[in-house]
Amino acid sequence: MNITVWFDYTCPFCYIGKVRLEKAVRQSGKDDVQIEMKAFQLNPAAGKYGRRKIREHFMGKYGITGEEADRRIRTIGELADAEGLEMHYAEARTANTLSAHRLTKLAAEQGTFQIARNLADQLFKAYFCENADIGDKALLQLIGEKAGLPTDTVRNVLETDTYWDAVMLDQMQASQKGIRKVPHFEIGDLEVSGIISTERLYDLLCTSTEGSGSISGEACSL
Repeated sequence: MNITVWFDYTCPFCYIGKVRLEKAVRQSGKDDVQIEMKAFQLNPAAGKYGRRKIREHFMGKYGITGEEADRRIRTIGELADAEGLEMHYAEARTANTLSAHRLTKLAAEQGTFQIARNLADQLFKAYFCENADIGDKALLQLIGEKAGLPTDTVRNVLETDTYWDAVMLDQMQASQKGIRKVPHFEIGDLEVSGIISTERLYDLLCTSTEGSGSISGEACSL
């Protein structure tokens, strides 16, 4: 079974959705599931004019009050807690994810499934749990090496524009499909835009060959 996921590393629902999907796959007992990660930059201009606190970012992007921004952040934190994630979203700042996505392409192409999974886990953890700047190439170098990628290969990718075209292709495909929020899952012929429960994902994994359609849940939008 093939599953395609469009995501961004600064999207909390993508982190939560990843954890739920992996739980559902384990529960299903399926050993033939192939997950392809597709890049989707929610904020391509992030980092050009400094890194904004998430509260300020929410207020500016969605035109909401500080109180409403705080409420949304708390709700996201509660969802993360329920999945066992030590997320400190209120302390996070905006970050550019282009190089993180390029590194993910390297892991998918030259590494193993486990290396790619480790890399994604560490990037999400660095941003949401440690509030690190995942646009920083020195940090990405360390994360890539820790995930199991060769030091020189990681350095070459980060010091050039390698995989830039692959990231742009993912985003172009998302645009052509009308995808404007993430995470977005393609499970067989089913389209899932946003997060849904682990139980619902399990059901979809077991029945996805029986029909098509679309399902919506909470997500981060452009």
